[in-house]
Amino acid sequence: MNLYALLEPAIVTLLVVFGLWLSLRKVAPRLSMRLGEASRKAGLAPAIANRVFGPPPARNSACGTCCGCDKGGSQSKPMIHRH
Repeated sequence: MNLYALLEPAIVTLLVVFGLWLSLRKVAPRLSMRLGEASRKAGLAPAIANRVFGPPPARNSACGTCCGCDKGGSQSKPMIHRH
């Protein structure tokens, strides 16, 4: 058995995982954000989680139960009237 036959499955697996990782960040950024938040809470180093899933979103003054969505909890945003 030659070396290429041994390394081929590992190389193909790494390429598939890298492609899935890129598509996750492009196609489903909210899912990537939630996975990053969950990994940070689970104890993964923030530097690694930021590199893999992207930086955490900026927190706003919403309800504070999620990763900083635009939905207002107890503090709703003022209505903007357009004329």
